[in-house]
Amino acid sequence: MEARYRFTANIANYSDHAEGMELYGSSGKSAEVLSKMDEKPILLIVEDNKDVMNFLAEHFQERFTTHTASDGREGLEKAVALIPDIVISDVMMPNMGGTELCRLLKTDNRTSHVPVILLTARSQVVHELEGLETGADDYITKPFNISVIEARVWNLLAQRQTLRERYRTEITLQPANLAITSPDQVFLEKVMAYIESNIEEPSLNVEDLAKEVFMSRTTLYRKIKALTNQTTVEFIRSVRLKRAAQLLRTGAHSVNEVAYMAGFTDVDYFRRCFKEEYNKTPTEFKGSHVKE
Repeated sequence: MEARYRFTANIANYSDHAEGMELYGSSGKSAEVLSKMDEKPILLIVEDNKDVMNFLAEHFQERFTTHTASDGREGLEKAVALIPDIVISDVMMPNMGGTELCRLLKTDNRTSHVPVILLTARSQVVHELEGLETGADDYITKPFNISVIEARVWNLLAQRQTLRERYRTEITLQPANLAITSPDQVFLEKVMAYIESNIEEPSLNVEDLAKEVFMSRTTLYRKIKALTNQTTVEFIRSVRLKRAAQLLRTGAHSVNEVAYMAGFTDVDYFRRCFKEEYNKTPTEFKGSHVKE
């Protein structure tokens, strides 16, 4: 209680310091991260101290769509419903603490990719290790400096964007051979395996894929978007196009045959999509690789 009182009493000082963060927020890493996003990132704050919760929410509300929860149980429900871009959670809370919340988020396919920052008034190394062992991406001790949290948030989001580009590149280069070792590996491998096993089926759609991975359409959309920066429809189409490119490189099939083998029923649509992806028509692409 003493640590919490001391922290609450100093919130005014943190708030004053936060005004000096405007320059950082508008021209630093935040601008770079936001420029690559279609909409405001979603931030979920899980904190039973209302003063701290409101302070954090007000600080980030300009650049984030902020949501709050007063304990880990409520935080878990909101995280699964929202699929936020990042979570900031206190460790010590009633009903469910931040460490258990983090463990559950990191072991759930729907939320395993979401960065989690844990906050605690306890500074012992053993508690920090406990948090990190559950998969926490960062660990900050109270009373905190708001500039530290600000920097950590944008750094984690930037790291996720870098990882997202890596996932997308590896899928682009070799759809059936992902060199990924992370909690999301099983999810991506399952998605890719299902698409590839049904790739010749024009009827393959988002609903089928969502059922295969036991997610709603919305949750699957946010998961795929977070991992690859593509919608689910775009992701399925991109895998079809990668398979088409593989087939064209062999020179063993006509363009029409390749289109049908990759699940396209409209050859003209296939040609347009292929040129958008590779800046060459299927015929030009095939010809260049056969010559090589």
